Amino acid sequence: MSIGIVGAGNMGRSIATQLAKTGKDVTLTDRNPGKAEAVVAEIAADGVRAADVSDALASDVVVLAPWYPGTTDFAGEHAAQLDGKI
Repeated sequence: MSIGIVGAGNMGRSIATQLAKTGKDVTLTDRNPGKAEAVVAEIAADGVRAADVSDALASDVVVLAPWYPGTTDFAGEHAAQLDGKI
């Protein structure tokens, strides 16, 4: 199972850190790619990578972890890619 996380702030970082312990493939994305890359470097675990939003949304499970006001906007903009996702 692959897991995509949208948002590399405190919540995204914490979720990615915990998921890294499971051995699952985790893709982290952020509107600022450097932020996602820094979090991935901090976690430094196999299976955790930074990528663009389309890669994260292609995951089996998608976690929306942006600042709350942006969550509904993001979900509306990417409704087609989120359809049927957990």
